[in-house]
Amino acid sequence: MIRVGLACVLFFMIGALFIISNDNLSLINPEERTDFVRSYVLWFSSIGENIKQITGQVIATDWIPDSENNNG
Repeated sequence: MIRVGLACVLFFMIGALFIISNDNLSLINPEERTDFVRSYVLWFSSIGENIKQITGQVIATDWIPDSENNNG
């Protein structure tokens, strides 16, 4: 359980570092810090939307095998 939590923390920290480096942000500057927070929240919410879409696809998939194909 600790490994899963650590993996999540690392994932979100690496995401933050990518946002900082891709946008060339300096977190010392308050305006750029605000830009970082906005970008991070948008990225975080897009992860939630992607998880919803994937979950919807998994739920909609027919996981029961056809009995006709198994008999012959």
